[in-house]
Amino acid sequence: MSEIDVRQDGRTIGDYLANTLLPRLEGFLPLIIGLGIGVFLVLMFGRLPTKWVTFILFAGFAGSVLILVMLLTNKTRESILFAAIPTLPLYYSITPGFRENTLYSVMSNGFPIDLFDIGISFLAIGWLYQLWIKTNPISLRFPRAWLIPMGLLLFINIYSSLFIARDNFYSFSMIYSQLKCYLIAFFIANYIRDPHSLRLTGYAFAAILLTQGLIVMEQLFLGVIFTEANLGRSTSLKSVADLGTIYRVAGTLGHPNNMAMYLDLIIPWVGFQLVIEKHATRRVYLGIAFFLAIFAVVSSGSRGAWMGLLIGGFISIMLWYRKQKKSPIVVLFSLVIVVSILFATLFAASNTFRTRLTAGDAGAALVRVPLMEVALETINAHPLQGVGLANYTGEMRRFDRTDLRISSYYDQPVHNTFLLMAAETGIPSSALFLLILVLALLLAYRVAMRGQDEVAALGFGLFASLIGWTIHNQVNHTAPFTETTLWVLLGLLLAAYHLLQRQDNLSQRQHIAAQQSPKNRPLRAALKRET
Repeated sequence: MSEIDVRQDGRTIGDYLANTLLPRLEGFLPLIIGLGIGVFLVLMFGRLPTKWVTFILFAGFAGSVLILVMLLTNKTRESILFAAIPTLPLYYSITPGFRENTLYSVMSNGFPIDLFDIGISFLAIGWLYQLWIKTNPISLRFPRAWLIPMGLLLFINIYSSLFIARDNFYSFSMIYSQLKCYLIAFFIANYIRDPHSLRLTGYAFAAILLTQGLIVMEQLFLGVIFTEANLGRSTSLKSVADLGTIYRVAGTLGHPNNMAMYLDLIIPWVGFQLVIEKHATRRVYLGIAFFLAIFAVVSSGSRGAWMGLLIGGFISIMLWYRKQKKSPIVVLFSLVIVVSILFATLFAASNTFRTRLTAGDAGAALVRVPLMEVALETINAHPLQGVGLANYTGEMRRFDRTDLRISSYYDQPVHNTFLLMAAETGIPSSALFLLILVLALLLAYRVAMRGQDEVAALGFGLFASLIGWTIHNQVNHTAPFTETTLWVLLGLLLAAYHLLQRQDNLSQRQHIAAQQSPKNRPLRAALKRET
């Protein structure tokens, strides 16, 4: 016999293994693998910092949920997009070339690869496959009016890095971020090609508002028990107000002003998407995210963010009602009443809001005004070429003529994005970036007033966001090319514009088809006789 009988019914060892033992072992296989992974994690966690332990647990849970959603829905690309967006404000990244000990404050350091980069790369690989390998390639879309200022800005920054900057490592770090932002905007503009994907992206951004709002609540009411130890970044700030202090929280963005400005970019879009949403469950989800984000912005204590959100939102709401053909006087009166009620409620209920508006703030003007004086001296000395990309704080002492000698003890750059760009790479550089913002505002207005549903909601939202961002950055310093979310939103705006063009073309074809219908032939003949 070639095989050994193990039972009286004649089954062999091979039959027993294949039909009985292996199926039973398969039931225990997930348990065995899970126990093995658990033992490995326990051993590794004893050797890793708490920050990375938290990251591994979070990434493992998020990855499991993503795989489950992909299996249940069979929509891999949408699942990856929805999972990638909420990672934008998380600062878990690998940064080759990062310099540990910097001599002064810098806006860009090293060449980071973060979670969003990884997620968007998977989508980009599939998109490139469709572009170059498949038999029906997709067309590339990007407005030429944007390419000129973007290209000139890149040229100016490369020139500044090579010939102006004393320490061009930080300059090349900024150029790396600039190129990455350009590529992300270009990819998003070409990847989003239907209203459903645009709406899904809005839900993903609402997840950011929801997460940041919950984290702010944890930081306020639980004393940053979780985030303080695990984020690896500053999560709170105590601001001087008269004789006391105000406790301000920062979510995951490192500084209250940064968090508030970040949320201001997203809140208007989610707010308008909430208005057009018809599905009850999704409306509840968007509403909770929206109001938690408003709570987070108020808790940040950032007056620049409050002003930017209020002015940008007010203008966009006026435009929204104008599109609905409502009386502007009635709309204005209604908005004034709503804003007054909201202001009174916040003034009575929020100590942070009340104190930031009424108490003296010893740090704001005392720091910002001298820093602006230093920046103006720098621009006056080097109006065309600046002192070098990402090198401002290393050079500003040479131009400090202030009585306080502010740069000797405060090494932060000027709290004004446009002055900072002009001081680093010249007035033409700042003007070119301002031109990009103007083009984006005009495009957002066009998308808002001519689009429908998701397209219009994005247009109104980004119109408010860009106004608020510009206002806030008069008193805050942001390196635009490290603000990935800004360029994601600009890419979405371009995608929405192309969706609008498709809607216009479809309407035009339907109109022509209706005119060519046999039912309309007598009408066309009568019109032809009259003309």
